Amino acid sequence: MKKPLIIEGYGYFISLSQDNFILRNSKKDIEEQQTIKETAHVVIRGGGIALSSDFLLTCARRSIPIILLDHRNRPTLVFSTKTFVPTLLKLGKENLHFITRLIKDKIRRQHSVISYHARSLRKTKNIRDKLEINPDSYLAELNKVYTYLSGKDENVKDDKRRKILFLIEARAASNYWRSFSALLEQKYFFHKRTKHHPSDPVNQLLNYGYAMLFGIVAGQAIRFGINLSVSLLHHRHNTYYPLLFDLIEPFCPIIDHIVMTFLHRQRRDLQDKHGNLKQSVLRRFRRSFSKIANKPQPWLRSKQNLQQIIDSFLNKAPNDLWFTGRR
Repeated sequence: MKKPLIIEGYGYFISLSQDNFILRNSKKDIEEQQTIKETAHVVIRGGGIALSSDFLLTCARRSIPIILLDHRNRPTLVFSTKTFVPTLLKLGKENLHFITRLIKDKIRRQHSVISYHARSLRKTKNIRDKLEINPDSYLAELNKVYTYLSGKDENVKDDKRRKILFLIEARAASNYWRSFSALLEQKYFFHKRTKHHPSDPVNQLLNYGYAMLFGIVAGQAIRFGINLSVSLLHHRHNTYYPLLFDLIEPFCPIIDHIVMTFLHRQRRDLQDKHGNLKQSVLRRFRRSFSKIANKPQPWLRSKQNLQQIIDSFLNKAPNDLWFTGRR
């Protein structure tokens, strides 16, 4: 069974000796060695790591991808002899099942966010009437759509399949953000989800949290050997490893929960005079993020922490998403 070769630490040098990759430390002592045949891909995290030309040439000839991560586990560069051009995959039955499940997980978790915080805040009936927390109609519609689309032949255009799925997800999201807004204090001026240049602190925190999630999912996906240059849904994000925009979808509600929890504990102004989040607020949010994400998520009825939930999901990714097939 193939496995990744993961290198991290300043001063390491990797070279080739016969049929083995050799990893040496700054004192030239051998730290690790792994055969070429059992290497699925190479992950390099951080700086100060030297690579021999023989190592690079062997990886190129054997189609072993080399992936460079920055200090936040975000992919910065990928070497591969395979065509590493953003590719929108066909929605065959396996891929269609995966993205349908992805959207279902997102809708269920959105429902859990609203239900949990509505109970914890003990909202009055007046507020509860504004909450739209029943996901059953969207989930039933997704089941019907999946049955319909999976039964069609390949002549049905994938663009049409995507539009149908996006439409259901968008309608559920619209109801979700209205309910999300109803659970927040009016002083935050949150009326709708805004991704680009938001002025309110809620959207700014959501963007910040999603960026942190982006790094976590990217790091785990690359360690698993998933090819982030392909995509199933978000084909317009060509230069940003489009698959990541698909993979983070079911975990975004967990970030929403962390943001909601954080906001309910704040008593001070979150923004400076320029309308940006204060550095002290970002530091407190990062601490809150780590504290919640590293614990089990009982509000999801799960004993797993965020990283374990991500790992369980990635393990079920279809074969088309892997560099060398499912491990």
